[in-house]
Amino acid sequence: MTQKDFFDFPGEGPDELHDDPLQEELKGSPLDEVPAPTGEQLRDEGMARGDSNSDPEWKKGMAICLDEVLVEKFRFTSDDVFYKFQARYPELSTHDQRAFGAIMRAACLAGKCKKADCAPIPTTRANCHKGPRTVWESLIYVATKEG
Repeated sequence: MTQKDFFDFPGEGPDELHDDPLQEELKGSPLDEVPAPTGEQLRDEGMARGDSNSDPEWKKGMAICLDEVLVEKFRFTSDDVFYKFQARYPELSTHDQRAFGAIMRAACLAGKCKKADCAPIPTTRANCHKGPRTVWESLIYVATKEG
């Protein structure tokens, strides 16, 4: 028994699969020349979309709270920033809190923080359902006698 015996339909054998006329027709088409976006490109586009669609006052308040947490805590999660923000600006909100990712990324690129070398920990915010949160390290933390 040969490999061809497993294929009952004409044009369905292993040799014929490589000679697909549709594939030959599509070669050299504009679709063949456009590379698929990379994961990094898709991430950046998503962050930019979330950032541009969020409330400017919310973003400003979150950035202020993040800067304060960076000075106050050596290790922190987004929970620390969100709790500080909710206490200080209860009247501000945005329809998609994923815009905070762009704020964190800007802080990292500015050299203010980096991901800590440890596993994520569960969130303490009820609306996030115990989902894992990245642990961050501040690069501008100011140690105090109390802390």
